[in-house]
Amino acid sequence: MISVIRGNIIDQNVDIILNPINADIIFTKGIPLYIKKEGGEIIEKEALKYYPGTLGSYFITTAGKLKAKYILHFINSEFAKTVNYKILKEGLTSALESIFNLDVSSIAIPPIYDKFSQYITAKIIKEAIYDAFIKKNKNYTVKIVVYDENATEIFKKVIESSGENIVQ
Repeated sequence: MISVIRGNIIDQNVDIILNPINADIIFTKGIPLYIKKEGGEIIEKEALKYYPGTLGSYFITTAGKLKAKYILHFINSEFAKTVNYKILKEGLTSALESIFNLDVSSIAIPPIYDKFSQYITAKIIKEAIYDAFIKKNKNYTVKIVVYDENATEIFKKVIESSGENIVQ
């Protein structure tokens, strides 16, 4: 089941929250900052064990005081590295596949990159979900959580435009 909702990623009742973060593992702005503020310093402390990250890679930490069990950190940028559609899509697909061995059934995914248009970012997420879950018949509840109202509508249109019936 896949849904696109407007809201705050921190407030979602899911097993895993995806945290788009840069290769320097910096928790000083955006979603990483809110995850640290609400979940506690333990998340950042665990994450720094993976410093430096590499573009398109991922790692999993506990979720501290958050409702979720885990944080799936996805490296969406790296200084002096070119970010492109293919790197983000393949990296996100691998990151999503990494949860198969965990005892989880749900994940919340925010927009993963703010340098592309919302339309392109939504397409990357849609294709990664399709490749990781739909093609492999994996049954996870996926919430694409978008904070901005206009962006939420764009994400809904892109996700619903799939030839597959993947949206509930």
